[in-house]
Amino acid sequence: TPTWTFLSPSPFSPSSSSSPPTTKDSLPPPPSESRSAEDQPTTKATTTSSATTRHAHSNAHGWTSGGKWGNRNKEKSPNSRPTATPDPPLFEVDTAHPLYCFVMRGVPGSGKSTLARHLSHGGVIHSTDDFFMVDGKYQWDRALLGVNHNKCKAAFEESLQRRVPVVVLDNTNTTKREYQPYVELAQRYGYIVSCVCLPHPSPEVAAARNAHGVDVETITRMINRWEA
Repeated sequence: TPTWTFLSPSPFSPSSSSSPPTTKDSLPPPPSESRSAEDQPTTKATTTSSATTRHAHSNAHGWTSGGKWGNRNKEKSPNSRPTATPDPPLFEVDTAHPLYCFVMRGVPGSGKSTLARHLSHGGVIHSTDDFFMVDGKYQWDRALLGVNHNKCKAAFEESLQRRVPVVVLDNTNTTKREYQPYVELAQRYGYIVSCVCLPHPSPEVAAARNAHGVDVETITRMINRWEA
């Protein structure tokens, strides 16, 4: 069974509505400063749908990355380390007309591309593998891997700019470093982002049924470097 992780506010949560995007003036007041640290709610991006989005909007609304209220005017400790400021969103999530992005994760032969086709109705699928197709045949060339990844990302962003209602990224995405740039990009364009992870078949089964002839040894290496 695939594992679904919403990285943006889930359209299926009870708090979702068709109201316009939240603005700073409509936000509720922050909780009392006397509240203890143990009572503060904590969230993790891997288990909660809104954590990453809250982090992306931290500068605009005064939230910290964990979803807590923060004081933007509070003096920083001299020993505090500078943190990277995320790019500001280009669009807010439109709950009345939501846009969806599915980031697939799975080794070759896991059924990832089959599920991507089912999710993409009314939308588009982007895959780096498409740029290895020459005259209708898949021709892998390691020297072109970086170039083709850049082409895939550029095509992906073009679909976001065109406001395609459903955009699917169909790459193996074995590590967070591989898929996180796509997640952040989709969130900047106001998409509701969900990572869909396919369970690992055995390397032998995956090698036998994947479409591009990826061998057992390569699939085993992918499984071994997989980041949850």
